[in-house]
Amino acid sequence: MPKSLFLFPDTNLFYQCKPLDSLDWSLFGTFDEIKLYVTRPVQAEIDGHKGKGTGRLANRARSTSSTFRDLLLSVEDFKVVLGSPRVLLFLRHDLKKDESLLDQLDYSCNDDQLVGIAAAYEEPILMKMSEF
Repeated sequence: MPKSLFLFPDTNLFYQCKPLDSLDWSLFGTFDEIKLYVTRPVQAEIDGHKGKGTGRLANRARSTSSTFRDLLLSVEDFKVVLGSPRVLLFLRHDLKKDESLLDQLDYSCNDDQLVGIAAAYEEPILMKMSEF
């Protein structure tokens, strides 16, 4: 079974960093696979910046949106970003926020939505691990 790392990037990964295939993914440790899960709040924020002129942010948003569109039209449900370690990009609109965190997070804020989604995703993994 491959050793996998699951990451929930925010828009800064696409706006501020080098292209995904140029990043040094080994900084996260030794993994066979790194899965990047782009959630609905992140995609919505990127979509919101696409039409805002010709500046760097708008250009990056359009480029990222194009990558997402190619992924949606692809036969695969992921895009291979890098071969070693194997870095995979997924659009995960099916992931929902952890509603039990409503008293701790402000779900009108995209960052808090992302935290809530990551928290909800973590729970099933921990439950599986506790079965051992």
